[in-house]
Amino acid sequence: MLFCGLLAYFAHRVLSIIYINYDVGLIPLGSDLLLRGGLIYRDLHTVMLPGSYFMLAAVQMLLGRTEAVCQATATLIIVLSAVSLLRISRIFINGWLVLLPAAMLVILGSNFFSYNSHHWDSLFFFLVFAAILLSYLEQLEDRPVLLVAAGLAAGASCLCYQNQILPVLIGIPACLYTMRMRSVPDRKILRAALLLFLGLALVAVPFLIYLTTTGTLNDMLDCTVGFVLGRYGGVNGVVYGFFNGQDCLMSDLGFPMMIFGSLPLGLIKLAPLIALVCFLVLKKEPRLILLFAMASGLFVAELHKPDLRRLLLADPLFLVLVFHYAEHLRAKWKSVHYLINAACYGLALGLISLAQLYLLMVPADAPLYQTRRGPVRAVTNLSVLRPLNKLTSPDEKILVYPYDTGLLYLSGCRFPSRYPVLHYRYHTAEQFKSVIADMENSKVRYVVWNRLYDNANFSEMGFPEYRPVPAEELIMEPYLKSRYESIKTYGFYTLLRRKDTN
Repeated sequence: MLFCGLLAYFAHRVLSIIYINYDVGLIPLGSDLLLRGGLIYRDLHTVMLPGSYFMLAAVQMLLGRTEAVCQATATLIIVLSAVSLLRISRIFINGWLVLLPAAMLVILGSNFFSYNSHHWDSLFFFLVFAAILLSYLEQLEDRPVLLVAAGLAAGASCLCYQNQILPVLIGIPACLYTMRMRSVPDRKILRAALLLFLGLALVAVPFLIYLTTTGTLNDMLDCTVGFVLGRYGGVNGVVYGFFNGQDCLMSDLGFPMMIFGSLPLGLIKLAPLIALVCFLVLKKEPRLILLFAMASGLFVAELHKPDLRRLLLADPLFLVLVFHYAEHLRAKWKSVHYLINAACYGLALGLISLAQLYLLMVPADAPLYQTRRGPVRAVTNLSVLRPLNKLTSPDEKILVYPYDTGLLYLSGCRFPSRYPVLHYRYHTAEQFKSVIADMENSKVRYVVWNRLYDNANFSEMGFPEYRPVPAEELIMEPYLKSRYESIKTYGFYTLLRRKDTN
């Protein structure tokens, strides 16, 4: 309980101060759209399945549409994910090593949250699914309520982003296979399978009903399948373990901390290989087979962009395997006992060092901004919100270009089209033109131009495969320069006003 409390404090402390907010508004914007009466996919072009939107909308309906509610919900999801991982770890690991997977998930995950905030809900539900199967594996066939609960958690993980359809489709057959290994009667195995899929159906059927009754099935397929297969990969390609913040991180550390602080980051990259080698070499029992199968599925599901921030979300179950095998080898081979101990103590020291660094990066006395979503503290410069609050009315349509979903959400304004994110290589010329047409129809008065993520700088912001579009092929920039005038620049943001505004 004390350990979980410390993790909760750390996550709250880091997440309560906005460090960089470009992606953290993705889910709040969708939630806000639902609460306004809009429809996902018809009114919001998103690659995400809608589970996270509906979940946050339900919370905000009860507690209010404020940034504090969003931050508290995110903190709760991260901490509950760590609790689920800790539950799994206790099955396989003894002693103090049991704490390390959950500690890595929270300490690194809280800092990475601004970049992968929309991936956490699916991870949480999948870890709940895995925890149920692994905790009660030897009696699962006789626990129908747990089987349905596991199916519900699996279904929820498939309806959030990054959807866990692949690891669920691997985990369920692997679970049934381990039942056969334990000589469970075929009748009970069949019943267990039906109950698991019943839980899945209780989530999938309402989703299909929503799509058919709202007429958004084709829009959903276009966003989540067509767009991803056709446009996503060309922009998001990175080498394995890519981390554009590593040079900055290492330059902030003193020499001893640099050594230890790099150990957790290195383990994230190596955990799948270490776990694979140990799994192939050492003895396999049903629980380990199931854990390895689900770990492999979770890992592959995040490989669409295998940068370090997403690998953290791909590796939790592999981390459990790594520390399980570390403990096993430490007890079996005395010759490596001290080496493994030194590595584990170094890793723990590295986590403490990184935790201290992250707390320094988000000081408690960070500037306070009054927004339409309540007061927020932020390290990033959000001064542009002050004139926006004075110049715009609540719910007014503004364009934040090319994107900053966090800023757009905090402004309390709406986006003028289906596209809160609009960027070359991602979106087609026709989509750019449709946004311009919507802006003309709505007579959008104000635009916030985020220069940090524009066409010239995008490749340096975590998208190394992005190639800037030549000046003669630009679409939005000439339009903005012809129809809007600059008011003032606030950090990376330039506030523009429509020239024919009274």
